[in-house]
Amino acid sequence: MDSGLETALILEDDVDFDINIRTKQAPITQAAIRELVSRPQPNTSRSEASSSSKSPTSSTQQARRPSHSNPKKYPYGSPAAWDLLYLGTCGDYLNSLGDGLGVGHHHPINLTSIPHLAVSDPTIPRRYDLHPFTASLLTSLNVPEQHRLIHESRWPLCTFGYALTRASASLLLSTLAPAREPAWEGTRAYDVAILKACRESLKQPLTGDPAIDANNPDPRTGPGLRCVSVQPELFHHMEGSSMIAGVEEAGGAEVFRPPVD
Repeated sequence: MDSGLETALILEDDVDFDINIRTKQAPITQAAIRELVSRPQPNTSRSEASSSSKSPTSSTQQARRPSHSNPKKYPYGSPAAWDLLYLGTCGDYLNSLGDGLGVGHHHPINLTSIPHLAVSDPTIPRRYDLHPFTASLLTSLNVPEQHRLIHESRWPLCTFGYALTRASASLLLSTLAPAREPAWEGTRAYDVAILKACRESLKQPLTGDPAIDANNPDPRTGPGLRCVSVQPELFHHMEGSSMIAGVEEAGGAEVFRPPVD
């Protein structure tokens, strides 16, 4: 917060990424996110939008998010249009893992109510070389081979690499994921606290119109953050021992490898 920066990229110290990420993968992803976060958004909550009947929407019913007119300054779009970008995760499977994922559980229709787009990226491995969870999800949603799915976050897991704005960083530190939270909150994991913040924002999203957003209890997104997920991810962690696992083992906890790893 003392840096004065508008945005920042946070990476865990054991992440891995392609050597060409700055010249090939990042520019493709940046352009896709700029397009997604600048799309017109209805001035209603997600639940209201999904329950309403489909009909042509007049210009007075929509508010455009801040434009991405300066991609050099804001390669991922104006920081007024987003709060957190999931660039490195275990995956965003649209729902809890306990509800099932991928082929047999998800279908292309599951994407229709979620702001999204799929962009071609020839650096993405073939489907049979992806993590089986990611491969199954993308197949079930009918995402073409070697395409990256960019979408509004639904159930993002892990925080290997993520970008955030100055305002969202302040919210995370003070309210959404403080270093010491009240015992009754019951959220021990940092990435779970962020997941909850992203899901809360779906109840009352910002529109990008200051006149409308000023009426929200919180001038950002009510109780949460506007998050965008990237699948397959740009960052993942390296295999190796874990300091956290060591602490948990010393405390008597059972340590196992999560299936999403």
